[in-house]
Amino acid sequence: MKVRENILNTFFLASLTLIMLVAMMPVTFAQQAPKGSWVDEIVISVEQDEAKVVDMLLKNEIQAYFRDITDPELFSRIKASPDLWYATSYGLYFDRSLIRFLWLPFNPFIHGYS
Repeated sequence: MKVRENILNTFFLASLTLIMLVAMMPVTFAQQAPKGSWVDEIVISVEQDEAKVVDMLLKNEIQAYFRDITDPELFSRIKASPDLWYATSYGLYFDRSLIRFLWLPFNPFIHGYS
């Protein structure tokens, strides 16, 4: 009977130790791939000619252009192209830095102090 108790106690302690070791092991899960592009390099350039920019976009020499296209013919060319897409955004900015000082008597913008 004593031998049987010792075997059961040893088995119980071994099982408990194994469960604790497995629970303490670090588990790593594969991370999900991020959405969007995987950018290796960003090149910033300035181009003033909108026609050249549209040609560069169509040839995939540049991938993004963040200015308005003011020429209606170029814009219709962009809209008609299946290789290009566009988005319109409206920026807005509020600034009250001068308005809060208008009531002060020493405001140099109103009273012409130099």
